[in-house]
Amino acid sequence: MLMLTEEAIPRTLQFPALPGTSPGIVPFPDIAPEPLRFDRRRLPRKQMAGFAMAVFSTGFAATTVARVELVDASHTGLCVKSPTPIEEGATFSIIPEDPLMPRRVGITVRCKDADGGFHLGLRMRRDSAAA
Repeated sequence: MLMLTEEAIPRTLQFPALPGTSPGIVPFPDIAPEPLRFDRRRLPRKQMAGFAMAVFSTGFAATTVARVELVDASHTGLCVKSPTPIEEGATFSIIPEDPLMPRRVGITVRCKDADGGFHLGLRMRRDSAAA
């Protein structure tokens, strides 16, 4: 006769609470799952260092000028750290302090609270080729 004991059942299963019910799956109590890191970026990012002057505009006359720190960049976007929060949807114009980097324009797509400031996700406007 074969006898089923608690030691013979894998740790992921538990005995049913009521007779006739199937065992439920429970996670390992001693292993905590790592948080999933979700990144919406479709293109690889290059780490950047330096600062830039940025002008953000949310309307006809509502503008904010701030010195921002460059965090990373791709072909279509930038991440900068700003001392002030900026509304999503605000247009921007950034002029880097490095004279070899071009001026960029576009729209603010994200503003997230960060240590000592705000991380801004900026989508750059695509330049159209001349016809």
